[in-house]
Amino acid sequence: MKLPAWTIWVLGVCVFLIACLETPDSPEVSSTTPEILICISQTDSSCSTPLQASPTEPFTLLAKVSPSSVQSELSFKWILASGKTLKTGTTFETDTSQVPDSLIVTDDYKNRLSFALDFIFDTAPVLSSQTVPAKGDTLLGDSTTAFLFEYSATDADKGDSLVYTLVLDSTEYFAASLTSVYQSGFAVGEHRFRVFVQDVYGLQDSTDWVTFTVQEEE
Repeated sequence: MKLPAWTIWVLGVCVFLIACLETPDSPEVSSTTPEILICISQTDSSCSTPLQASPTEPFTLLAKVSPSSVQSELSFKWILASGKTLKTGTTFETDTSQVPDSLIVTDDYKNRLSFALDFIFDTAPVLSSQTVPAKGDTLLGDSTTAFLFEYSATDADKGDSLVYTLVLDSTEYFAASLTSVYQSGFAVGEHRFRVFVQDVYGLQDSTDWVTFTVQEEE
């Protein structure tokens, strides 16, 4: 069947429009999404998380970018809750007088990420060097005698709870919050002990080894 000329013209226009209205391919978009790790360092070169530091010493905050190749495309602001910017850049050296509440990271297209910062400011406990028995003491008794062991620690943080571990010769005893215990089972001769203390945030201190002698009573 022969189509009229106007029909052929209409079909040609339709084919032309369909070709023109084809959806183009999506533009290529980079699949690289940077990861931001925020860590803290104090007194040494290590950078750690969580953000825990002593309140009496300055500390450094660092934003680590992975992959590092995209770091130049990002801007960093360490800010207060009020919105005030304390410092720009990936590194912020500060102390407890200027503690940021968040880190804002912005790319070249004004896309923004916000990281809330939670700090733990904690002072390590300190064990007293005075113990019972003291170094070099002679204890009269035998393996059936329960000897007293006393020790103590201080912590500058109010309300911080401390737990102790007592090491007698080569055996560890978890003493919880006790600062004095009685222990028997020591044969006649030289022995040693030491004490470890730890606060709720994992900061520790310990005494040196304390040697003592068990001697039978005459």
